[in-house]
Amino acid sequence: MLADRLRLDLSGAETTSGVSAELLDVRASVQALPDGQRELVMLIHWEGFTLPEAARIVGIRESTARGRYQRARITLHAHLRPQGADAQL
Repeated sequence: MLADRLRLDLSGAETTSGVSAELLDVRASVQALPDGQRELVMLIHWEGFTLPEAARIVGIRESTARGRYQRARITLHAHLRPQGADAQL
């Protein structure tokens, strides 16, 4: 699940040889998002704000934030789902 993978990133999951490949994939995928989407994902998953709080912080309407966040989730899901996994969110 995407939220679990983002939490894994937050927990600083590392292997004995350094940062895990999965963690690197999550970080790279988040960094590849457009600025507005990346900022919302980071505020919600890294900083723990709710979507309405993140919208206020960024200075956009909640409905705009909801749309950006949904697009970010779709993009991240597409990049991070295991090979052969279903396309369902």
